[in-house]
Parts: sequence; structure tokens; C-alpha cells
Amino acid sequence: MEHPVIISTPSFVLKTLSVDDAQLLLNYYVNNKSHFEPWSALPDKNFYTLEFQKKKLEFDELTLNAQKALRLWIFKNGDDKNIIGDIGFTNMIRGPFQSCNVGYKTDVNYLRQGVMYEALSASFKYIFTNLKLHRIEANIIPSNIASINLIKKLGFIEEGHVRQYLNINGKWHDHIRFSLI
Repeated sequence: MEHPVIISTPSFVLKTLSVDDAQLLLNYYVNNKSHFEPWSALPDKNFYTLEFQKKKLEFDELTLNAQKALRLWIFKNGDDKNIIGDIGFTNMIRGPFQSCNVGYKTDVNYLRQGVMYEALSASFKYIFTNLKLHRIEANIIPSNIASINLIKKLGFIEEGHVRQYLNINGKWHDHIRFSLI
């Protein structure tokens, strides 16, 4: 994959970040700590440090270069100092699968404003057209109704129930599996 990846939409810029952007990342996570934690794995004890975020960005670059993952950070057009969301394409598998998983988060101040719909729509085009993947999977906790509604609006089809799929906030949770082909 080319680096950096930059995708423009009418309202947003989605892009990969470098280690130099670690402070932006730390600000995003600190500002959204109470909003993200109920839906996330328990963070490392050093997660909310600049050094940890630098290592996270180094890892993102390694997985991008290995074509294993792609993390895009969402910015409003004209504002490259405040991350308002992120999209992670992980578990990229080539060969006969040509698939990946998607996960996403939106800054608490930008919920229900169409940010993620616009950003996901553009990023899916990139995944299917530029990376030539065939399938994107989304696994969502059943109680996350907003995310389920969003993914259905984007054309994902429900495929079934996955028992104790992910450890979220210290507890194993069932998920509903959706896919877009």
C-alpha cells in the first residue's frame, strides 16, 4: 500500500498518521476516554502516554507496509489538528479470502452527525477498488444499536451470532457478524 494513504470526502480527510502525530492521537484518546472504554478492550496501563501512542503508530505503519491492516484517522476538511474519528481495517487476509474486519470510533462531540457514514463509505470504496479485497466483516455487540443501524444502512448483511467473540472492557461479549461483499 502507498503511504501515506489519504482519502478525501466532501466533508472530511481520512489518512494514515506517522509517529510525529502521536500527540494528536493521545489528545483524541484522552478526550474520549469515558466514551470509548465501554466498547473497547481494556487499555494497556501505559495507553494514555505519548510513548505508547508513538509505539502504536509505529505498529500501524508496520502492519500497513505488510498489508495486514490499515488505520485511517478522520479529520474535518481544513482542520488537521483534531482527530474526530478512526477506522481500522484489520486481519487482512489475501489468497482465496481477500477479506478484512472493520472497526470504527467517533469522537463523542461528533456522534450522530453523519461523520462515520461518509467516512466508511469512502473507505470501503478504497478497500474494494485500491486494495482489491472482496469482503469486509463487522462484528458488533448486540446492544450497540447505533452501530448496527449504521452498518445496515451501508449495505452490510447480517450473517449470524458469534458467542463470546471479543473481550470488551474486561468481559467476553457475544457479537453479531455482518459482511459487505
